[in-house]
Amino acid sequence: MRSYSTAKRFAVSVVYAVAIVAGLGWSFGPRGLLVGLMVALLVVAWRHDNNVGLLVPLAVLLIITILVMFLIFYLLAVIHP
Repeated sequence: MRSYSTAKRFAVSVVYAVAIVAGLGWSFGPRGLLVGLMVALLVVAWRHDNNVGLLVPLAVLLIITILVMFLIFYLLAVIHP
């Protein structure tokens, strides 16, 4: 019974993630797709976090790292046209 519950929970998480990414990607284009991927990552991390609660902070740190990389790329593109 537990495996069915876990599979159902995972399936619902995947449906939420796909709906968020598709909705924002369709509505706002590539920037919406990027935001949708970050939000979907946080939703999946939140739904599957354990009792210790380490998955959501790690997901947030991953998103911050990705945003810093994009910020550096953007600033390099602005400085060196």
